[in-house]
Amino acid sequence: MKLMKQILFVLGMILIFASCNSGSKQEKTEDNYEDALQGMTTKSSSKQAVVIESMDAGTYTYVKLKAGGKDFWAAITARPVEEGKTYYYTESILMKDFESKQLEKTFDSVLFIQDFSETPMDSPEMAATSPHDHSTVGKRNDIKIETGGEAVSLEQLFKNKKSYEGEEVTIQGQVVKINKNIMQRNWIHIQDGTSHEGAYDLTITTTGSIDFRVNDIVTFMGTLDLDKDFGSGYFYPVIVENAKVIDHKGQTF
Repeated sequence: MKLMKQILFVLGMILIFASCNSGSKQEKTEDNYEDALQGMTTKSSSKQAVVIESMDAGTYTYVKLKAGGKDFWAAITARPVEEGKTYYYTESILMKDFESKQLEKTFDSVLFIQDFSETPMDSPEMAATSPHDHSTVGKRNDIKIETGGEAVSLEQLFKNKKSYEGEEVTIQGQVVKINKNIMQRNWIHIQDGTSHEGAYDLTITTTGSIDFRVNDIVTFMGTLDLDKDFGSGYFYPVIVENAKVIDHKGQTF
């Protein structure tokens, strides 16, 4: 499964960049991108680099990174970055002679990074989840939460999703997965023990700080959206976006 995702990522990047710049060449190997990039386009262990310069260009942010005593340019999904700060990534693909029409600049080489995080991908905090895997989490049979007040159960939400579309909803559940700082969002999965037609896990996005952990019971308020496609394989039939935490019951273990 992991290998298939890596293959799809590479194929997707080739198609995207072929459409935006027919003059760019995708490198199949890393041995011609100087010493700085030797071994850095792997798809396993987390790599790290320090941002020394950044430039925004539409849907991408171009960052000049320093690693292994060398400087090189990389492109990430548009987001604010802090110069002088260390960031981490695993998935990447190298492009030669890449022209950015937005910047009116041609880079000798650009490392396009799929994941770019302030947290090491292989740290204990991130180990429980893959930063690329936003799919449904396995059902937790030990979770049984009685929602109250304005909170809607996940069964109600999935059953009546059309009536909630575009509306602000309040939902409460146990956090079963957290992915931070991906596409300028934090991605939270919750379950409450209820389900409808096989749907039992809800994805929530937030840009706020996260002061809760997996297994906490949290109440969120956000806008429900249907059939949301973020690209790069991130498609959600039901998702709650721009959520805010309105209650936090703390650890349950």
